[in-house]
Amino acid sequence: EIQVGKLAELRGHHAPIYSIGEAPEDGRFYSGGGDRTLFEWDWESGSAPRPVAKTPGVIYTSCLLPGKRIVLIGNS
Repeated sequence: EIQVGKLAELRGHHAPIYSIGEAPEDGRFYSGGGDRTLFEWDWESGSAPRPVAKTPGVIYTSCLLPGKRIVLIGNS
């Protein structure tokens, strides 16, 4: 059985989020969505998100390459 609950409310995007990807080695994760912005979040510090990329279209998927600081983005 999986229990679901709200741990925190993270604010930064101005449109729906369609993609979340983690960087397990350093406690960060990335999100992208309808505002065409990829944000980097630091889960441990809880600090404000850092915009790392602005794309010409909506971000539907993203993937961090293991062992590298490269995020692949799929957008419209």
